[in-house]
Amino acid sequence: PIFKGKKGLLYSVYKQQYLELIEDGEYQKAFTILNRRLKPLESQQSCAGEFRDLCYLLTAKSVQDAAMFRNWDGIVSAREKLVEYLQRVLEFEVEDRDRLSVHVPPNRMIELFRQAVAYQINTCNYRVGEALPTVPSLLEDYTPVLIPNAPKRRFVGHQDNVKCVTYIGEYATYVASGSSDNTVRIWDTETGECVSVLEGHKSR
Repeated sequence: PIFKGKKGLLYSVYKQQYLELIEDGEYQKAFTILNRRLKPLESQQSCAGEFRDLCYLLTAKSVQDAAMFRNWDGIVSAREKLVEYLQRVLEFEVEDRDRLSVHVPPNRMIELFRQAVAYQINTCNYRVGEALPTVPSLLEDYTPVLIPNAPKRRFVGHQDNVKCVTYIGEYATYVASGSSDNTVRIWDTETGECVSVLEGHKSR
């Protein structure tokens, strides 16, 4: 969040990611970073011609082939320099925040732990007979994601591995799953029944 509005910092991070992909020979991924991340931030380049050389690297054998990056001395060293740069900016931001006076009630951390314990006991499926502690109001608007601890339905039908799954509908009454068998299947979440098979894709 600190860096969200700072385009220069984002450009530096994406440039590092791009150069690492070039160094590793991942040209398709590098092109995606260049097109989606770096191109919108082209105005943040550190000197004229840098973005042009970044584009040239897609056809080069190594990072050092571009004039702007002849002194690039590898991923590790470049990461260290980037971290030092980000650290300086972060320290500056922290100093700015420290100037603001924020009142924190005494023993707030202990109180938060007590509230968390009370909430966990209150929502535990395995409690037996003990009195339930009250949950203070600080947590009354917090609803955690409930993760099941046992299978409820099995969705059987794909002929190959499943690559993606998503709920469908306002009340999540159906699930769509995409598979390497080149189909998308629609499932009823209550019964586990496959209600439709969407065919036509030529690959996953």
